[in-house]
Order: sequence, then C-alpha cells, then structure tokens
Amino acid sequence: MTTVAAVVLSYNGETDTLECLRSLAELRAPGGLDTIVVDNASTDGTVKAVRERFPGVELIASPRNLGFSGGNNIGIERALELGSDWILVLNNDTTVAPNALERLLAAAESHPSAGILSPVIFFTDPGDVLWFGGARFDPRRGYSGRMEHYRRRAPAHLNTPVPVDFVTGAAMLISRGAIQRVGAFDPDYFFLYEDVDLSLRVRAAGMELLLVPDAKVWHRVTASLGGRELNPMTSYYATRNNLLVCQRHAPMSGLRAWRRELVCVATHLAGLRRAHRPFASLRALVAGWSDFHRGRLGARRLSS
Repeated sequence: MTTVAAVVLSYNGETDTLECLRSLAELRAPGGLDTIVVDNASTDGTVKAVRERFPGVELIASPRNLGFSGGNNIGIERALELGSDWILVLNNDTTVAPNALERLLAAAESHPSAGILSPVIFFTDPGDVLWFGGARFDPRRGYSGRMEHYRRRAPAHLNTPVPVDFVTGAAMLISRGAIQRVGAFDPDYFFLYEDVDLSLRVRAAGMELLLVPDAKVWHRVTASLGGRELNPMTSYYATRNNLLVCQRHAPMSGLRAWRRELVCVATHLAGLRRAHRPFASLRALVAGWSDFHRGRLGARRLSS
C-alpha cells in the first residue's frame, strides 16, 4: 500500500493553516496520510492553535525562520523517517479537493517514471480561475514568461496528465525515490525558485514532471505577504534566485551570460509597475542582483 505524508509549512498564518488542515482531514488517502506541520517561528499563535484543534497532526516548531527551503526540508526529512513513499508539499494557504491525492497517485501509477506531480491550482477567489496550469522554464533564456493559463479558466483540452518544465512548491507530490536521488530543496535559495531548482534536478535525473488536471487545489496567493505578489522581499529573492538557478543549470560566461542576465533583471524591473512600495522594491531588486554576484545566498543579510 502506498503511503503518503503531507508537509504543510506555516509562518504567521493561523487561519490559513487551520483551513488547510481541515481540507487535509477530508482527503481520501487509501494508504493513510501522515500530516506534518512545520512552523517557521510564527508569533501569531499558530503553534498553539494547531496543537489544540488538530492533536493528531505532528507539529514541528522551528525556533527560527528557515525559509521555504529549510522549513520544508525538516518536514520532508520527517516524512522519510516515517517511511512515506510520497510527500505532498503544500503551502499553508492552500486547500485540497478531497479526491486530489487519489488522482495524483493514480497518475503516478500510470507514469512510473514520474518524480514530481502537480495538481492544477486555482485562485481561491475566483475559484474557477487558474493560478498554476503548467509552466515553462528554460535556464538558457533567463526568464521564460508567466505560468501557463495564468488567470484563465482551465481549457477543455487540459484533461490528461501532461509534462511540464517545473512544478510549483505551493502544491507538489514528490516521490521518495526522487528525493533520494537528487535531494530536497536547496537552502541556498531560502525563498523563491527553490521549486524550479528542484524540478530541474529531478528532470536532469531522468524523471518526469507531470501536471494532473483532475487533481485540484485552491490557493490564497501570497496571503502570508499581505496579499501582495510583488514587494521588496519578493523582488530581492526573485531577482537573486532567478539569476542563480539559471547559472547553475545552464552555466554561461561572457556576452551570452550578460545577455541572459539583462533579460532576467529587465523582466523583474518591468514587474515593479505592479509592486507594493515600488521604490523599496527597486532597491531590493538591486540588492538581489548585487548579492548574486557576491555569492551571498540563503537568507538575506539586511546589512548588505
């Protein structure tokens, strides 16, 4: 019987985390489901609320914020200790359809070379508009555009598992075998692009990345960031880590490297038109570019 553990990373999102856990409690899991919450040093009462309302959930409270990579890696390590065949990584601001895991596992059974599978992910509001319906990413180009079908309703032809270039860490089912072969999330990224890096490593190891359209998840996008997709924090990490993942997976030098870097930076600069606090975001973007060149990775050093 296939065993699965769900890993939910939380950081100051008590209401979201509880809603996510309620949806997991209704998830159909033929082989059972171990649920692990890793709390990244929340200060809003999340730890106490989870312990009180979901006593059957294993809660790991980190004494400091380890970022997306480090926090999830704690949960993944625990899932492997429990003997899980698959690990369902979820943002705490997601809710999962009751049959989503069944559909993902069915796709995995029919595609034995799959290392990571993704549900389709909708915005919570409106609930029929896609946030993630696949994605393309070519590290040689620098930036390959938005996620496919972003802010659109699911097209009729999207009805069978399809290969994708990367799977978002907001909701991914990753196999034990994939983690054993390539490792988990790289802490160098801390936040953003760690899912792209992991996806590219899994693909390079010869495993498939699949989108499973009949598995559905809803995402309250960037709720932990105050509902803002673009702000100084995201500008810093998106710029630095976009450059990092490209250089690691498609090393270049000279004019080609500078051309790609220009594409990356220009793309993130263009996005500042929609940013909250655009001037602060611009300064953060420049700091991210600078820290990439200085090799300053992991959590941002604010003194930089």
